[in-house]
Amino acid sequence: MEFDDIKVSNENSINNGYPLIMLTHSEFNYSLFKFKKIIFLIRSPLDVIVSYYFHNKKHHNRYEGSIQTFVRDSVYGIKKWIKYINSWSDYLINSNAIIISYEQLHSSTQSILIDIIEYLGILVDLDCLQKAITLSKFDNMAKVEIKDEIKGHVYDKSDIESRRMRKGKIGGYYDYLDNEDVGYINASCKRYLMNESKELLDSVVIN
Repeated sequence: MEFDDIKVSNENSINNGYPLIMLTHSEFNYSLFKFKKIIFLIRSPLDVIVSYYFHNKKHHNRYEGSIQTFVRDSVYGIKKWIKYINSWSDYLINSNAIIISYEQLHSSTQSILIDIIEYLGILVDLDCLQKAITLSKFDNMAKVEIKDEIKGHVYDKSDIESRRMRKGKIGGYYDYLDNEDVGYINASCKRYLMNESKELLDSVVIN
């Protein structure tokens, strides 16, 4: 989204009484994120690396190698995720950001979303929230992607591994990573994650 588009969207959101919520995968930048309400979503690095592999290999067709080489790749691999988490962790644990895990969203969807809505200063409408949860269930969103695909993306939506809505499974890495891969990822996290990053990960439930 260009800056002018952000400005227009922000004006429209204010006029409609709704907050402008932006999504980013960017590393932390103090000048961009200071004084902002931040909702930070974390997922197990083992599941993240598998998802990111298929995102690059099948969805965007920009990686040719195996998942074993991807895990260890200097551009795409686990060290990229570690660098990202390290960039955010010190700020997050010393801010009023709300930190949640993908795993928590699976197990406690409604209560986590209520926390987010209240954090944003919005009155909770339980009936509306439940409808939104139902419409946003993985199977429903997968059907929408198969029917309409993602605009501006060219990929084979008949291949489940190519879709954005791929599997949404907790612990799905077992189907793709061997013991050496898991050991490499865990050892890399232990060695390269800052203490603040480890504290951040420990603050949420990650299986």
